[in-house]
Amino acid sequence: MMRRLVLAACLLALAAPAAAQEKKPKKAKKQDGQGQQAGPPKPYAPSALFASDSVLHFTLVTDFRALAGQRDTLRPKGYAGTVRVGGGDGEKAVPVQVYTRGHFRLRPDRCSFPPLRVVFDKGTRGTPFDDQKALKLVTHCRDGSEEHEEYVLREYLAYRAHQVVTPASFRTRLARVRYVRQGDTTKVVERWGFLIESEREMARRLGGRVLEAKGALFENVTPDSAASVAMWEYFLGNSDWSLSALHNVRLVQRGPEDIVAVPYDFDFSGFVDTRYATPDPSLPIKTVQERLWRGPCLSPAAAAAAAAPYVARREALERVPVSLPIDGGWGERAQRFMRRFFDDVKDPARFAEQTRRGKCPVSN
Repeated sequence: MMRRLVLAACLLALAAPAAAQEKKPKKAKKQDGQGQQAGPPKPYAPSALFASDSVLHFTLVTDFRALAGQRDTLRPKGYAGTVRVGGGDGEKAVPVQVYTRGHFRLRPDRCSFPPLRVVFDKGTRGTPFDDQKALKLVTHCRDGSEEHEEYVLREYLAYRAHQVVTPASFRTRLARVRYVRQGDTTKVVERWGFLIESEREMARRLGGRVLEAKGALFENVTPDSAASVAMWEYFLGNSDWSLSALHNVRLVQRGPEDIVAVPYDFDFSGFVDTRYATPDPSLPIKTVQERLWRGPCLSPAAAAAAAAPYVARREALERVPVSLPIDGGWGERAQRFMRRFFDDVKDPARFAEQTRRGKCPVSN
């Protein structure tokens, strides 16, 4: 009951007439470039940054020694820096603030090089970052580790596969990043990374805005979205998500009764298959190579509808893991992992029966 009340209160606030909202104007908090003003979402204008599939090359300069010591997930401290990137008039230097982010990969025993958030102050016009406010940068985690750098490419391809299936996904841009320590240009590291579309831009692209409301049930999002996000996580072999806790999921409200769930963060999936990925001990699976349905119960018709985008785009999906030259045969393993999914969903009635084993969950 409390979960329903929390979400209902947020929905009522968002659905309130504009005149009522104007009585008590509130200024949106803006700590890291992600703050949003209340009111109707701004019209969406396509971003040049994510319109291209080419590798973006840029240099990030900041105090990486101090930044590496920032492991506070609740109150991250920003450090001034510069992004140097090619523009229409040659290379441009864009001032930024750089923050650490994340949870698991922010722990120093997991990653010596933390994941980052880059907040743009000004000066992006004429560069690939034009009109960007803040972006997540997925980094290589450990200097000198080819394995961890490969994980970056694998997770990037997971996001690319999601974009093949549905527009209700985060867009990404693969990047080759030069990290330069401020004040010491001899300390240069060049690694693979990728940028993730901001929540603000993703929501505007879908015609809505991000809804910060924990406690959501499957019935609080549109039925096709609840089945869609669960099917994606099943396809990927990812159990590291929760709709009710907003763990690796964002909600986008497009209307009073139109809420869609958009997942992210896939390094704990069987598809990406990192060495450190393990399921939660409370779940009835032993490895991330085992798929587990964690969504709502489905009818055969609903199961067929949720699987239809995958079946229709199977060839495109199976090309994704081998679209980048990743060593060690991972691409072929990922293709075999995908094929097991298609075996699972080829009989919608049988798959629907699997989703209804035990008591149907109202959320996860």
